[in-house]
Amino acid sequence: MLGEGLGGDFRGGGCTYSAILACLVTSNSVAAAAEQAHRMTHDALHTTIKIGKTTPISSELPSSKLASAIGSVVSLPHMYRLIPQCQTNFVHAPEGATRPDEVLGVRGRLVRVGRQVILTGVISLGGSKHVASAVCAMRGRFPDMRSAINIRYSQEMLSRLVRAGFTIVYYDRESEPQYIKESGSSILWGISRAVEQCEEPPDAICHRGDFGKEPMIILFGVTPSDVASKIRKLIPPTKLGDDPNSH
Repeated sequence: MLGEGLGGDFRGGGCTYSAILACLVTSNSVAAAAEQAHRMTHDALHTTIKIGKTTPISSELPSSKLASAIGSVVSLPHMYRLIPQCQTNFVHAPEGATRPDEVLGVRGRLVRVGRQVILTGVISLGGSKHVASAVCAMRGRFPDMRSAINIRYSQEMLSRLVRAGFTIVYYDRESEPQYIKESGSSILWGISRAVEQCEEPPDAICHRGDFGKEPMIILFGVTPSDVASKIRKLIPPTKLGDDPNSH
């Protein structure tokens, strides 16, 4: 497998062979596991930090921050009620990321299974298209907002956002130009339109859907843990309203 070379003397980057074995648990093939392990090791070495006169050591990977945040939200009671019909993705843009394929996301989804939420797939660069596009559009105006998750749109959820003190902005998908729809850049267009007049970054951006398009809320934050903390504020000890998928 060919890749970009990194010059320097490194320690603490981990073992690619061990990473391949770990990735085989969630990958469909040896080739896919090798590619993921290669990317993980490369990213670990690429983000090393040097302390004093020591050999550079690997810092915490952005993917580990996202994985930790995902683990915290999927275990929340009643989190399944926040999952839309199209399911959920949770993303984080590493420093310098400007395109969806440079953003970490779940190559799969956070999926509702009964009253549980299960991570199906693996975290990887380019793992999300739509939510990653939303983060890229948001960062075009507010570069520090690097993480996001999409959740189910409902009037009760909007009320909970307001009660939590979150800033909410909207865009109208019905006013989306036809050429934008045909180009597949609806999310980029919508988020950019929603924040163009904002002086401060909003916590949530919503749209009420369009023909064949599910209404949606995207919750933003500076880090994955920031987004996770906002999710926790939307899930109080008592359950959310009627289950939209129980009938």
